Amino acid sequence: MLSKGDERSLLLRLLVDVGEAYGAQGFVGVKSAHLSGISYFSVGDEGLAFLEDMSVLKVSVPTTCNPVGFVETPSERDKQRRILFALKKMGIRLTLTCTPYEAGNKPQRGTHVAWAESSAAIYANSVLGAFTNREASQTALASAVLGVTPAYGYHLERYRQPKCSVRVTCELSESDCGLLGFWIGEQGLSDPAFEGLRPPPFGLKQLGASLGTFSDAGIFFLERAKGRAEKAVFDREELIRLREEFSLPQTPDLVYLGCPHASAEELALLDSLLKDKPKIPILVTIPPDVEAKHGELVKSLVSKGVEVAEGKCLVVSNRAKKYEAVLTNSCKAAHYVFRLHGVRTGVADLRTCVRVAVEGHV
Repeated sequence: MLSKGDERSLLLRLLVDVGEAYGAQGFVGVKSAHLSGISYFSVGDEGLAFLEDMSVLKVSVPTTCNPVGFVETPSERDKQRRILFALKKMGIRLTLTCTPYEAGNKPQRGTHVAWAESSAAIYANSVLGAFTNREASQTALASAVLGVTPAYGYHLERYRQPKCSVRVTCELSESDCGLLGFWIGEQGLSDPAFEGLRPPPFGLKQLGASLGTFSDAGIFFLERAKGRAEKAVFDREELIRLREEFSLPQTPDLVYLGCPHASAEELALLDSLLKDKPKIPILVTIPPDVEAKHGELVKSLVSKGVEVAEGKCLVVSNRAKKYEAVLTNSCKAAHYVFRLHGVRTGVADLRTCVRVAVEGHV
């Protein structure tokens, strides 16, 4: 247990140490923060104790937080409740989503933020034009309280440059964009500039999520790289190879959508595709803000047999272990459901996922 008054100095020491490790020349003010690591499944008793110690402090900038897991026992439920109470006590909005830009935390272009959750940080840098490093949950919390972050990495213009150039010569679905992100990591590349990439709806979100999972990239670019950036080609042959590698040869007992959390637009597409009730259960996870603003759409999906879970994530939950095989349109979800829970997974685009669920077989 920390002595009273030690909490703020501990967080400041953390940011100073990180800044010194990365050669930061000072601090830069941040306009918002976003926390990961708030699921009891992820942080355990040690994380719970840390957050309860920190709850004597208040955040100084608007701060949002990641989703929680599906709690399975009364003990887990109580400890998850205590984590959320500590966050709320600090003034953190319980948005419970990995897509804070869908929940009122959408930074203006050129502003500095401190975001944990790698998929959100990469999306902020690449699509929204904000400035953030891929923060740890602890450093994001420190920045939320202190209002500053060390000035290094993607906070500096000289590091927001492509490290490689990738020419994409084939059409991609949203799940294929996830495969492209996997391929970047497989090739040992980072911070790519894409030439010829025509991103489909929701593709950039899946691309960022995969880059955050399989590579050390913190940003990507949708224009040709200038200078001597390393060049590579992603063609249809590579895409077919990866589709086969990420295929699921057996019939799944769950179709999981919403990693990162599904937007209202994704829900609308899902609703339009579902002409019949699925034979295989469909689970889709969404931000609570989307449910609040699009309740009728959620009701329509529920009436068609879809389980819509707000503020939840299957990856950070023991619930995943209930399944033998999961089909998803997210390479990130496929990776972590297998790695953390030992469940066989496969990846396909949303339309294919829906078809498999309705027909009842691969």
